[in-house]
Amino acid sequence: MKITRWNRLLAVATATTLWALTSHAAPLDDRFYVAPAFTYNYLDSNQGLEDDAGWHISLGKPITAHFNLELQATGWKSQSSANEGEFLGYGLDLLYFIDRDELAPYGLLGVMGTDYDLTTAGVTNDESGVLIDIGFGFLQQIAAHGTALRWEYRYRFDPVSYTHLRAHETRHDLV
Repeated sequence: MKITRWNRLLAVATATTLWALTSHAAPLDDRFYVAPAFTYNYLDSNQGLEDDAGWHISLGKPITAHFNLELQATGWKSQSSANEGEFLGYGLDLLYFIDRDELAPYGLLGVMGTDYDLTTAGVTNDESGVLIDIGFGFLQQIAAHGTALRWEYRYRFDPVSYTHLRAHETRHDLV
């Protein structure tokens, strides 16, 4: 078969059309957003506290097609028969979206300053430090105007040595 100029032109036109149809993604919605959440915290056993519910709120903004940046705050209160604890943290999260389809999976990395109060035998000890979050999640769009449901799993590593819990031990929590 002889390749003519018209065959080449038809091939280029077909390839260009297919590329144009597949490569036009929806424009990035770069508005600020607020993401409130209820959390359940699986606390490290060295805290002497029961696993308990908490809260989390993020103020974020997409910065590229794959990355979101969020300011966040989180907290919880818990107790056991011997101890009572209260945790509050403020920080920054970076979310990496693999794809921004209707169900968008993402990975996250966060860092925050913490304030942790532990009461044992009526004595309250106030500790502070740095907390690191590593996790993943899914964002499900449920409305055209931007409303979405968000599910995430965070491994929380706190390298602070809480002297009143056990000296030189770190906390490892799941949220």
